[in-house]
Amino acid sequence: MIMNSSEVSYEIYTTSRRGPDKARNGDCVSNTLLEEDQALALVVCDGVGSHAYDWRASETACRSVIGALQSGSGNLNRRMAEAVQIAHGDVQELEGAARGATTTMVLVVWRIGDDHCRFVSIGDSRLYRLSVDGVEKLTQDDTCSKPATIAGELVLCSGAVRFAHALTRAVGYGVLGDVTVLTAPLLEGDMLIAVTDGCHELPGIDQIFRHIFERNDLESAVFESLIKAHQSEGRDDATTAMVRRINIDEPTLQRCRRLVRSGTSAINPPVPKHILQRAGLIFLREAAESRDSAGMLEVLDYLDEQHILIQKKEIAILLDTIEEDGTQETRRAFRRLATLLALSK
Repeated sequence: MIMNSSEVSYEIYTTSRRGPDKARNGDCVSNTLLEEDQALALVVCDGVGSHAYDWRASETACRSVIGALQSGSGNLNRRMAEAVQIAHGDVQELEGAARGATTTMVLVVWRIGDDHCRFVSIGDSRLYRLSVDGVEKLTQDDTCSKPATIAGELVLCSGAVRFAHALTRAVGYGVLGDVTVLTAPLLEGDMLIAVTDGCHELPGIDQIFRHIFERNDLESAVFESLIKAHQSEGRDDATTAMVRRINIDEPTLQRCRRLVRSGTSAINPPVPKHILQRAGLIFLREAAESRDSAGMLEVLDYLDEQHILIQKKEIAILLDTIEEDGTQETRRAFRRLATLLALSK
């Protein structure tokens, strides 16, 4: 989902998959626009799987924290802390078979256009920031190491006691204590990814995140990397919520033009690859509409050298814009696009 607000563009993508051995997905994800604040709220919860009704805890916490934020007003930090405490109380009040269920939580609030976001983390779900500098984990897990047991008996491995990670805090468990609201940068081109442990424990998750960040089409990138990895390696429910800033203002566009003309990726500050991809498509459309075949070939060569992909639907639009008949350069551009279309997924 791509959104535009006061000339600030951003996109949101969420996905949640049930673990291979689970009867029901214990995770929950939600997002909403806090209209009075012009702020985006994202929340990801992971019901603690030792309880059969873990899904009730995660669904309750998601619904409760979003509802509390929507009904409140004033200082966002205070409202976020209060909303988490309200969700904590609502989960503790679950009755019947769901009594005692608990959940982790990552809550993110971004006032649209700000160069920073606010977040709260409870448990071992995580929040990452992706930028041209790489992958940065923003949260700290609320966990400790303790001896692993089965039916009350210690689990041994080659005579030694095995240890496992255990949560020290969860929404709905005991006394939650103070809720700390932290901040982190969210600059133009940056991306936030909130995930449950079924995602961040997948092998090679940092490389998966980088793949998603660099690609223009989030849905395809998530399917090609994250979902396929979960299908083959996943052992638990896996949920993620992403928000990415995708502004392409005139200064950014001019920086990208200089890169294409110089044939280099070196510029300070660097331009994220997904922004270069969007700018490249703008340049290709402009060249196609003005019948500038030499310009099209220049952009195509640059995108190819930088390993920047073009979506199949965009290639088809460009083919419809130019004609095969014409100058030699026009025919070359047409054949180049036709080849890309045949090779693209």
